[in-house]
Amino acid sequence: DVADSGKSVFQLLDNHLYHIILMDIGLPDINGLEVTKIIREKHCDLKNIPIIALTAHAYDTDRQACLSAGMNDVIVKPVMRERLN
Repeated sequence: DVADSGKSVFQLLDNHLYHIILMDIGLPDINGLEVTKIIREKHCDLKNIPIIALTAHAYDTDRQACLSAGMNDVIVKPVMRERLN
């Protein structure tokens, strides 16, 4: 499934069970960092689901911001197929 905005992430999560979330940082309306914080703080049933950031921001400070928001890891775009295996 693909969410085209931060709000649509919550709609999908309300209606489906996922085993992992690949989160784009640059979502419109609510960015991926904020969406992750909300998931971790307010959705008790989703606190343990792995959230992996997908971002073109490759600096250490960007990675740390993702981890601080509650993401489990970061994959820098462009994504290499072997990195997902």
